[in-house]
Order: sequence, then C-alpha cells, then structure tokens
Amino acid sequence: MALEDHVRRRVRKEIAGRSAYDVIPAAGRIKLDAMESPYVWPSALQTEWLSTLRQVELNRYPDPTAFELCEDLRRWSGLEGAMGILVGNGSDELIQMIIMALGGPARPVLAPEPTFGMYRINAEVLGSPFVGVPLSDRFAIDRAALLLAIETHDPGCIFLAYPNNPTGNLFERETIEAAIDAANGLVIIDEAYHPYCGQTFLNEIPGKGHLAVLRTFSKLGLAGLRLGFLTGPEPWLAQINKVRLPYNISVLAQASARFALSHVDWFTQQAEKVCAERRRLHNGLQELSGLKVYPSAANFLLFRVSEGTASWVFDSLLQQNILIKNLDGQHDRLRDCLRVTVSTPDENDLFLEALSAAISP
Repeated sequence: MALEDHVRRRVRKEIAGRSAYDVIPAAGRIKLDAMESPYVWPSALQTEWLSTLRQVELNRYPDPTAFELCEDLRRWSGLEGAMGILVGNGSDELIQMIIMALGGPARPVLAPEPTFGMYRINAEVLGSPFVGVPLSDRFAIDRAALLLAIETHDPGCIFLAYPNNPTGNLFERETIEAAIDAANGLVIIDEAYHPYCGQTFLNEIPGKGHLAVLRTFSKLGLAGLRLGFLTGPEPWLAQINKVRLPYNISVLAQASARFALSHVDWFTQQAEKVCAERRRLHNGLQELSGLKVYPSAANFLLFRVSEGTASWVFDSLLQQNILIKNLDGQHDRLRDCLRVTVSTPDENDLFLEALSAAISP
C-alpha cells in the first residue's frame, strides 16, 4: 500500500476529504481579497510601538488570561464588569473554541448561508452537524425559516455575522432578537466589521442570557496581529475557556494590542476614510454596465457580473495584477459574484479601470 493511501486511511474522514485552506499568492499584486485595511502606521507611531516591544520579556510565558489586555478591552468597549471576556488568535480560534465547547455529534451548529465559511468548516472538522439556513435572493434572513430551524435542531450555538460576510448587509435586528429569544444554546453575533458600520449588540448582552459578541482586530487594521475577543455572560465563557490552549496570546500580541488601544483614534480615522471610499467605489461599480453591486456596511463590496463570466473576470483582473475574491461556486446565492476590499483612492481607481477593461466587449 502506498504511503499516501495508508495515511488517508488513518486520518479522520472529516479531514481526509477536505482541502487545506488555499490562499492565492499576492506578491506584486494589488491585494483586495481579504478585507484588510490598506493603511499602515505612520513612522512616529511605529517608532513608539517598537519602543514598547523592547520592554517585553520574551524569555517568559505570556499572561495566560491576558488580564491587562482584557481590562483595556473592557474600557474600550464599555463592558460591564459582570460580562466575561476571552481573547483568541483572531476570531477564528474563538469560533473553534465555541464549537469545541458547545458542539458535538448531537449538538448542531447553525448559521444563515451564505456567510463566513469558518462556521461550517470548524463544525464539520470538529464533528458537529452544521445546519445552514438559506438567505433570500436579497441576502435577508427568512425569520420563519430561522426560527423553525432553531426549534427543530436545538443547536448548541448559532452564528450571525453582523454585517454578514461575504454579502456585506446588516440583518434585521428584530430577526436577530427573535433568534436570541428562541435559542437554548448560545447566539454569537460576529461583529468583525463593526468599525465600518457602527452597529452593535454589546449593550444588549446584560439582558440576554444566551447572547455573546465576537470581534476581531483584523478588519480594524491589525490583521497581522491575529487577535480577537469574545464577550458574553460569564457562565458561558467559563465553559468555553476550558478548551482554550494555555498561553494562546503571545506577549508580543498582548503588548501590541494594548498599544493599539491607546491609539485607537488613529484606527477610527482610517476606518472613516474607508467608509468614504466605500461610497465612491459603490458608485463607480454602479456606473459599469452589466454589473449589480450590493449595499454594504462593511469594508468590502459584493457585485455580480454577467452570467457565466465570474471566473473569466477574476482571471482578467489577476492578469492585471489585481487580486479580489471569486465567490462563484461557493453557494447558489453567490453565483456569478465577486467581492472586492475597499482600499485607498489610488488602488480603488486602478481596480475600477481594470474591471472596466475586463468586462468590456
């Protein structure tokens, strides 16, 4: 028996049948595929940050609870003291931790679809059934279908991205509140794109025993830091904390995040620039014939091209050294869809020029 066949027989079927997460190389290209902020710290801020890092003791393990960072996060977010808080390597690790603690063969994970793919991926890899509730053609939640799915499957956890990725829209608050009230498990509102919409469920946590909010620093402008946090009622977070790996947040990440929070006004200013460019880019896409662009409350825009041309348009942009995200084939509702990150004015203009050339007859 060939070694590859032997290995596949020994690996769990949930893993053997999957492909590894694939990222197209971005070197030498305008990178508009991953919803990163295009803005880097000014040199004075970088110098101050490096001075902070010089004080970090790399020979010591980090604080396993990241206590000082969590206190800074509480102050920044205005959290009440009774609310629990956990930090993770981006929101991805926290999603994994939630499903490890609350999922299982008899406890499904539920989310509307299309949405952030890591909900389904983590559920399937960890052995939890995944229940996807289809969104409408306009990417709205079918409230009746969602509530029926909650009643039927009694999920251990429900993920609601707000705004939703990759569609960019905000689900109706009344629908989300109805889901929270109907759930026996934990409802996680994933606010990864909060800096670009200003809407939040944080202030509703104290009155909702089944509500938690998930955020990440990645979209704010620190994607390389890999830091996210989860907040919610302490009894839920105490159980989720049991599956957290020791020392999961490095001393460098903790120090860098605390430094960033002390200069959060700079990040807010960059987010405002992105929001202004989002409006301009949306208008530019609307002016191109043969496209349908969807409204967005995030730092990206979803648009639909002529039937059957999504891969061709994507490849054409790639040949022009512009990398966006091809979503065609990922879900029936995303047929012929592409997603572009809102970037700087210059990069947005180059993208619009290249796209116009790609779709021209």
